[in-house]
Amino acid sequence: LAVIFIGLIFDSLGPLTVIFATQSSQVYLSAVFASLGALAGPTIQSSIVKYVSETQTGEVFGAIALIKNFILCLGPPIFLQIYSKSVATFPTLVFWITVFMFIISIALSTFLRSHKENANESIVTTIVDADEEEAAMLNNQSDNGLFKAPSVGNSSRK
Repeated sequence: LAVIFIGLIFDSLGPLTVIFATQSSQVYLSAVFASLGALAGPTIQSSIVKYVSETQTGEVFGAIALIKNFILCLGPPIFLQIYSKSVATFPTLVFWITVFMFIISIALSTFLRSHKENANESIVTTIVDADEEEAAMLNNQSDNGLFKAPSVGNSSRK
């Protein structure tokens, strides 16, 4: 998750550098930031695959490719239209929009949790379930103080 977060930060630094560039060397620096931001894409894809069954991996990659190509087809004409309307009054508007979109991505990435955290949460849930079953067994006492045998195959887990 740290790689995704860092990649998105570098991705947002690319257009920010272009916005505030006063020399051509600063535009080259923007390209360096953008190339470092390329770490986020493959990391996001590999993270998504971890949460999908092996039989659905192809479907997930197909959906990701569809979304990417859809954005690559629609994005440039939309941004060119915005640029052509704003170039006379606000020439850096398209870069500000890009930065804003990356800020939204960074904010949304803070809600991601690693697979390891989810696994720990699952272990805690399993332990709690086991404790509840043990308590239920202890409450299944008969009048003479002896424990009733737990019923087989009648688990409260779902």
